Amino acid sequence: MERLIENPELSSVEEKLLPLLVYVKKLTLTPGKITAADAEAVYAAG
Repeated sequence: MERLIENPELSSVEEKLLPLLVYVKKLTLTPGKITAADAEAVYAAG
């Protein structure tokens, strides 16, 4: 679980979920840096 939180890109979760995990991490740690491109990556992943 820690690996998932620390570095979602290196976790063994379904690839489709990676953009969502990256988005949630960024939203939690640096909400002021969220961009439209971040949200688009989540939408594009389905």
